[in-house]
This record gives sequence, C-alpha cells and structure tokens, in this order.
Amino acid sequence: MFAGQIFRKEETQSRGSKDVKVYDCQVAIKIATWQFLYFVHNTKFKRRIDLKKFLFAFIVIMMNSSTLMASPLMDYSAGATSVDFMLRSSADFTVERGTSSKTFAGDNVYDLTVTKSIGHKLAVQYAAYNPQTTIERAVISSYSNQFTLQNKEFNLLYKVNNNIALFAGLSDNKLKFDGDPGPGITHYAAETKKIWQYGLSGKQKLGGKVSLYEVGALGKNLTAWKVGLGYKLTKDVEFNVDYRYLQVDKLTIPAFAAYKFDATVKGVGAGLTVKF
Repeated sequence: MFAGQIFRKEETQSRGSKDVKVYDCQVAIKIATWQFLYFVHNTKFKRRIDLKKFLFAFIVIMMNSSTLMASPLMDYSAGATSVDFMLRSSADFTVERGTSSKTFAGDNVYDLTVTKSIGHKLAVQYAAYNPQTTIERAVISSYSNQFTLQNKEFNLLYKVNNNIALFAGLSDNKLKFDGDPGPGITHYAAETKKIWQYGLSGKQKLGGKVSLYEVGALGKNLTAWKVGLGYKLTKDVEFNVDYRYLQVDKLTIPAFAAYKFDATVKGVGAGLTVKF
C-alpha cells in the first residue's frame, strides 16, 4: 500500500530501567492493532469516526515509543529507494448501488508501491492496486458482472521520527464494469474520481527480525488502512504479511449515470520489500 516504508536497522537498544516502559509500549501497539481490525465490523459512519480517533492515538504511541526502545530507522537520505510487491488472494470485494449490495470473491491481484527519498526528511511515492472481482451475477442486472477498482496513489511523505511518517497526496480511483447482456462481453467506461488524502505510516520493531507496520489514510469518500508484520530476510529484503482495507464511495459509471457506486475491498496479502 502507499505506505512509504524505507527502513534500516538500528543497531543499539536501550535496556535496564526502561524495560517496563518497553513492555507497556508493546502492549499499547497491540491494542492499536486490534482497533484497526475492529473497523471491519462497524458501520461506515462509525468506521470513519473510529479511524480518526485511532490515527491520533497511533501518532502518540509511535512518537513516544522511539524514546523507549530500539526501532527500525526510516532512511530518508537522498536517493534511498524501496519497492513493495504484494500478492493479494481472494479479497472480499463489495459493490453497493443504492439499496442493492453484492459481495464478490476477489481474483488474485498484485499490489505495487515504490518510494524514493529526496532528502530533507522527504520522500515521494507511487502506488498501484487494481482489485478485481470474479464473474458473478447481480448488482446492476441479472447478467454476469465483473468489477475492477483501479487505484493509484501519488504521495509526498515527511519523516517525523524513526518510527513514523506523515503523508499527503492524490488517490486516483476508477470503477470499471464488464457486463454480459448477450453474446460477448460489454465493457463500460468509467469516470476517474480523484481524491486528496492524508495519513500516516509507521513501523515498530517487536523483537528479533520481526516488525509491526501500520498505515492509515483518509479523504473525502475514501478510507484506507493496512496492518501487517515484516520479517527481515537480509539487510535489504523483508518478507511481509498484512491485511488491507480500501473503501471508495460515490464512484460513477457513465452508462449508469443515475447511480453512485460504493466499492469496498479487504483481504490478506503477502510479498517482499526490497531496498536500494
């Protein structure tokens, strides 16, 4: 996801009198993670309100934790680059149109993020994610339906400390619909919905080679977050497993201009982060 995670290992770790604080910080981070997972079971309204509360709590936790324990250092020196490549399998993809709603099984899709530091605690980022449903019936008609949500992001990140970065940017979203009202497939053009978003990403070492990372973003008609674990394979390669959630509302397909579509995609992914 859009996370901007260019991290290097910090070699030292404080001990002694700070051990209790280290434990308290780890507990706080675990609680924050469960807050993220709780969003899945809430209504849209409650989910948006809780996410704002979480973002505030997450900032406090991460900013304090940098003084309590060793953590990966985000390398924002000029030229540092990371590439995140994830495979997402069988994600749930829900499309709503007015009072009609249908949850599809998702096809296997790829999730790519490239982040490059430009120095002065700043980095630029490009991300692409194109979740697609399996071919099923309902939502628009009784014919076969297939939806694709094309999501691209262009972000500017600012390093706050060794654990957290803030970002702002443009989220480019397009919902495509393929229908089968007769022989052959009809491809319906989609309008692009551009949404300004803001958010944060953070990473915290849990112990050994394992780290916790979390990302959250908000925008008008957009809610996005993911939480995952990373395992350091080599100095510059990390294996990641995470859960991602993306909701974009009021999308338009001109052929069905009388309706607005809400798309929600969620599911587990696994992949690699490579740093240069």
